[in-house]
Amino acid sequence: MMRAASWKAGIDMDKGRTSLVAPGSSFAGALLLAVAISTLSTKLAASELPDEGLRIGLRNGYMHCLDEAGERDGRAKKCLVPELEFQNARMMKAYRHALGKVGVERAEGLVREQESWTRVLDESCAVQSDADGSQHGLADECVVRGTALRAFRLESIFEGTSLLYTASNSSGSEIGIRAQHDHCIERAGPSLAWMTDCGYEELAFQDRRLNDAYKRLISVTPEDQRMQVRKDERTWLRQKAPFCAPNDPAGLAGTLNTVSCETTQTAARATALERMLKNYEGR
Repeated sequence: MMRAASWKAGIDMDKGRTSLVAPGSSFAGALLLAVAISTLSTKLAASELPDEGLRIGLRNGYMHCLDEAGERDGRAKKCLVPELEFQNARMMKAYRHALGKVGVERAEGLVREQESWTRVLDESCAVQSDADGSQHGLADECVVRGTALRAFRLESIFEGTSLLYTASNSSGSEIGIRAQHDHCIERAGPSLAWMTDCGYEELAFQDRRLNDAYKRLISVTPEDQRMQVRKDERTWLRQKAPFCAPNDPAGLAGTLNTVSCETTQTAARATALERMLKNYEGR
C-alpha cells in the first residue's frame, strides 16, 4: 500500500521558521494532544471521504485515468502514483502556509495534528487491503483521496474556499457551453484528434466570453471592491491550472481531457461573472 507523506513541519523556535523533520512522538500521544489543542479534525476514516472527488481537488486527469484503467490494479497504479505525489505536494504547501499564518501555540498543535493525521490515514486505509493484498488498489486510492481531503481542509481554513466548478451532474448548457460544441463532438465520432479540435474551438469561445465579462464587471464594480474582483480572478486562475492538469501528459486522451476541463471551468467562471454583472447592472 502506498503511504501518505511521512514528514511533518517542525517549528524552529530560535529562527522563527518552519523546517521538515521526521516525526518521532507516539501516535497515541500525538492524537490526544492534537484533539486537545487543535480545532481541526484529525480522524480520517475511509467512510468519511466524500464521493465527489472533484470537490476536494482530485485532478480531472486522475479520475479519467482511473475510469480508463477499470479494475486492473496494474494500470490503476499508473494513475495513483503521480496523483499521490501531486496531492502530497499540494497538502504540504497548504500545511506550511498554515504554519506561517498561525501563532506559535497553535502551530505546535497543528504539527502534532499533522503527525496523527498521517498515521490515522495509513491505518484507516490499511483496512481496504485483505490478507493476501489483492485489494491494494483500493487502499492506494484511499490514501490518494485522504490526502486530497486533508489538503482541501487546510486550504479551506487558511486560504479561503475554492472558486472551481464541481457540479458534475449539471448540463453544459447551464454554464453556457454551446450546442454547436456538442454537435461537433458527435460528428467527431471516435476520433480523439477531432474531438480535441472541437474542444479547442469551444475553449477559445469561452475564453473570449470570460474576458468580456471580466472587463465589463471591472468597469461597473465600485472602486473599493475592484481589488477583490481582481484577487478572485487570480485565485481562480491559480486553482484551475493544477486542477485541469493531465495525470499522464502523454497522448491525445490526456490533452482532450485537459481541454475539456479547462473549457468547463472557463465557461462556469464566465457564467459566475455574468451573474455578478447582472446584479450590478440591475441596481
